[in-house]
Amino acid sequence: MKSVLVTGGTVRLGRLLAGRLSDAGWKVVTSSHRSGSGADIVADLSQSGAADSLFYGCRDILGGSAPDALVNNAALFRGTAEELEAVDLAAPARLVELMARESAGDGKVRSALCIADADALGPSSPGDTPYISAKRRLVESAVAAAKRHSGFLRVNVVAPGPVLVPTCGGVKASPAPFGRPAPDDVADAVLFLLSARCTTGAVIRVG
Repeated sequence: MKSVLVTGGTVRLGRLLAGRLSDAGWKVVTSSHRSGSGADIVADLSQSGAADSLFYGCRDILGGSAPDALVNNAALFRGTAEELEAVDLAAPARLVELMARESAGDGKVRSALCIADADALGPSSPGDTPYISAKRRLVESAVAAAKRHSGFLRVNVVAPGPVLVPTCGGVKASPAPFGRPAPDDVADAVLFLLSARCTTGAVIRVG
């Protein structure tokens, strides 16, 4: 059975992703910054060293083996610029590097996927929020990592538009060619990229 670490995997989109992956036969390890969330690992990714603790905690759960895949879903939408940088950019980038280190060491090809934001695609703008700025840099980091670790770690990005999750009932869809994407639309892209053995450096916009 293949294994996957899903950060922020107990609420909203992350919970659905974890469920879909489990249904598809993956051994899923989830993380959350909240105690009592039901996550397998509690890790506040805004704190220094938390990404490393999370990764090695996941290894412990998996009997000493690194996960076959990583889904960097955890995100902070509001907070200080430092907190947003830590959670939305530094922690996921560090987790990708830890996955690469494992694959380089044992020769096993693994997959890392980052959840970005459709608004973070394209050139920067003076009106970018700290969240969008961090997500834009995450996309750049992931594409660079795909090139840097080619041959033993596949790194891809899914960039959703505004997703109507269950807790957002009654919210109208933003203008988009095909309407507001549903969480399952995002999950479909995630499942595809995790299984697409010859695809790396891809950025798939959903919505």
